[in-house]
Amino acid sequence: MPSLPPIRIGVIGMGRVGPVVAAALRSGGHDVVAVSARTEASAERASLLLPGVPQLSQQEVVDSAEVVFLAVPDRVVEPLADSLNWRPGQIAIHLSGALGLDVLESAALSGAIVASIHPAMTFQGLSLDATRLTNAPMAVTAPPLALPLVEVLAAEIGGQPFVLDDSLKPRYHAALTHAANHLVTVVSQARDLLSDVGVDDPGSVLKPLTEAALHGALESGMAALTGPVERGDNDTVARHMVALNGTRVADTYRWLSRTTKEELDTWRADETTTSDH
Repeated sequence: MPSLPPIRIGVIGMGRVGPVVAAALRSGGHDVVAVSARTEASAERASLLLPGVPQLSQQEVVDSAEVVFLAVPDRVVEPLADSLNWRPGQIAIHLSGALGLDVLESAALSGAIVASIHPAMTFQGLSLDATRLTNAPMAVTAPPLALPLVEVLAAEIGGQPFVLDDSLKPRYHAALTHAANHLVTVVSQARDLLSDVGVDDPGSVLKPLTEAALHGALESGMAALTGPVERGDNDTVARHMVALNGTRVADTYRWLSRTTKEELDTWRADETTTSDH
């Protein structure tokens, strides 16, 4: 993928993602001319990850940069974009996975080019996050004429860009959230259950099993399923439900067991149909 000449970059929002993206672009040879931080903690983060970069007001960032990244919570993107004075030819990019380009309409009406880049990765706002950007998948959404440039920007952040239709972003983001966030919930509940039965280090007990299951699911989907639901061992599932009665895990386990059975039945039916052809 071709590289870009140095661009004047501005970033509004110094939470977990903004400073990491800015640092990556700076390392790639771009000129991060200004950033804006809302809290003392985010200002300190910016100073640590972006030493020497001026911290200015939000409008001053827009005035200083050719490309402006809005690295703020989803609920803030649209009102923030509406509050700023954009200029023709400027590029406004938000980093939300769920939001479309309509939230940047005010920038577009001012003649700015609007786009989004979403790294499919989790961040802690630390310098080590830079390594997480390397080869991370990045969903890119932009008008057709701007798409090649935005794809190159995503690549220069360190990612592997892929094009995502604007209308599909909510479902795309739901998939990522379902996989990553709900995985944390299930594993945390399992850790608590093991602690309840006297396991001193539940993480070490769960690690090989959950890593193997995750690897199998990523590679093969439902074909990787093992355990009582896959075997049709209803008696074991019933014993589990008795053991979990009265715990906060019971409803989650019941619902996921039912859903797992439904997904398994659907997958087996599809496999049978495919093999018949």
